[in-house]
Amino acid sequence: MLGMSVPEGALPEGPLPPYLRIVRDVIDKITTGEIKAGDKIPSVTELGKQHQVSHGTARRALAVLKAWGITETVPGYATYIRALRTKVGEDQDQPHPDEGRPRQDAPGRRREPA
Repeated sequence: MLGMSVPEGALPEGPLPPYLRIVRDVIDKITTGEIKAGDKIPSVTELGKQHQVSHGTARRALAVLKAWGITETVPGYATYIRALRTKVGEDQDQPHPDEGRPRQDAPGRRREPA
């Protein structure tokens, strides 16, 4: 699945707890191209309102997305979709070329002198 580290059977078909419904919704949006690597995803408050869940449930969904390597968070700023591996057979243990690079729009990013 797009090179994401989603554990086998973690998102079964059928009814899911609310936090996993949010996770599945984000993954579905990635799969359909509605959101892509580098896109900002809604805040905890926004996710809570969109999915009619508590802040704790929305926070749990974001924690799962981060644990599975789907998102990365710039503390105090935003959560983004990570660059995902899409080649079949690509070695999952090797870091993606974009991993570890500071975001261009991240606060506090130092600009290199010209």
